[in-house]
Amino acid sequence: MNSLQRVKNTINREAVDHIPVYPFINAMSRKYCGYDYGSWSIDTGKCARSILKTTDELGLDIVSTQMDLCVEAADWGLKLKYPADRPPQPDGEALLRSADEYGRIKRLRPRQVPRMSSYIQLAKQLNAARGHDKFIMGYMLGPLGVLSLLRGVRDLFYDILTYPEKVHEALENISDTLAELALGLMEAGCHAIMINIIYASELFMNGQMWETFEGLYVKKISRVIKEAGGMVFLQSTMEKSHFNTMTELIHPETIAFLSLPDECASMKRMKDLYGSRVTLMGHIDPCFLTVCSEARIREQCRRQIDAYKKGGGYILATGYEYPDSISDRYAKIMVEEAVSYGAY
Repeated sequence: MNSLQRVKNTINREAVDHIPVYPFINAMSRKYCGYDYGSWSIDTGKCARSILKTTDELGLDIVSTQMDLCVEAADWGLKLKYPADRPPQPDGEALLRSADEYGRIKRLRPRQVPRMSSYIQLAKQLNAARGHDKFIMGYMLGPLGVLSLLRGVRDLFYDILTYPEKVHEALENISDTLAELALGLMEAGCHAIMINIIYASELFMNGQMWETFEGLYVKKISRVIKEAGGMVFLQSTMEKSHFNTMTELIHPETIAFLSLPDECASMKRMKDLYGSRVTLMGHIDPCFLTVCSEARIREQCRRQIDAYKKGGGYILATGYEYPDSISDRYAKIMVEEAVSYGAY
């Protein structure tokens, strides 16, 4: 059984040889080919080569287009700097200096702007090389995350309360653009699109507010993906996530997560409550990897496999990006545990 079959069968609750595994190791992949972060982020050839080399050497089941979280915002004009040893990051003040500037955020054509089109080109290269046997996952930041980069988190949340109609105008154009980006990624060969919904957490806003200011837009993007024959993956990297709202509103095939939601006091409760409704993807804490022993990471993998493996619908993964400050040893351990301890 190849990786593409393994992931699809897992999502469909069909027979597999072992649980799939993906440690979100894209950023670290640059080290496999000796690339610095800056050139890796802007050269799709380098990015593709390193991702494919890492995928093959580690035996990963998923190939992701994830580069950095500024891809979409850059095409609306956010000025970036590209350090050699860190992800691209905003350079200077926010693009939108006041609430009166939300009208600057127009609908874009992702195939015709620099960084989003590079995402599509990356997906084409990854699909051409391994789309026949690996699960190709497109990646994007959710609408509210994109707007927070353009406006700044503090000012955006003030504007949500004070000028909601202006915020909605920008979110509408961003979500329409992201829907087109999703179509471009799928045409390039992606089997699923993962949407990072960083603010879907009680730490930022309650469930109703998140639904109003992001959930409904993600639902629209997801509908486009599903109507085109793709799968929807959501990524929630914060504590106190609105897991139930995500599941009921958007109906994703998979949710990648870091922490158990408040309604689940244990992994068993998580499996009982959500295991038949959505494929669970996670949730090894990347910070834990920087301080734990090999024995402890194996223990963590096995605890999660024990809790989630029965009946399918589980992908072993980190809760977010694998730290590039450590070696790939823990990623190898995760793969070993998925193949051996996670065998059916």
